[in-house]
Amino acid sequence: MAKVRMGEIIILSGTNGTGKSTVMKKLLEINSRNIVIPANPYDKAWSSFPKLKPKHRFVLDKKDPKQKRQIMDWYIPNLNTFKGTKVLDVTEMEAMDEDPRIIFKYLCHKFNNGGFFVDDYKNYIHSAGTLPNYVTRIFRDRRHRMLDIFMASHSLSDVNGEFIQFNPKLLIFKVTRTLTQSVKDKFENHKELDQVIARVKKKARTNPYYHELFIPNPL
Repeated sequence: MAKVRMGEIIILSGTNGTGKSTVMKKLLEINSRNIVIPANPYDKAWSSFPKLKPKHRFVLDKKDPKQKRQIMDWYIPNLNTFKGTKVLDVTEMEAMDEDPRIIFKYLCHKFNNGGFFVDDYKNYIHSAGTLPNYVTRIFRDRRHRMLDIFMASHSLSDVNGEFIQFNPKLLIFKVTRTLTQSVKDKFENHKELDQVIARVKKKARTNPYYHELFIPNPL
């Protein structure tokens, strides 16, 4: 019988050095295959894992009415057949002045059956405004696509308000910034969030890796 996934969305939020990457590595065990999008190509937290390198080709531009113009198309071979954990390597893209968000969009459309990890997701998803369709789609269809999604950020201000409709779970690590009113407005139960933040900050004095689970706007 095939494994049935809950289609979790877990957002880890906290400042540097609080253990977010360590917890994310433990979460790799949930799935037999994972793709990790590191904070940047030089992120040492993921350096021990094998790399997954995008490739490029030239294809006809569908927007060209004469169907003669060619454009560069980035893709990942064997994306849905590799085993284990792979870390996305975009150094070639950056060397060619290509925007890594191109391959992030590709992954949102194409990756299925595994864990989808985004370390420091503000590099790819804006904290305010309407979510891109491809982001909304991967959140909405995650159960059918057999995906668990894990995203890390340094601040709760990075949490786009539209995330909340997809019932994410937040792991709160020590944060240094006080919640602004614009952040509080994203959470109906922001008073409870204030309490969790205060409790984590207090316990982090003796255990810098302490964190707690917070459920935004529970039904």
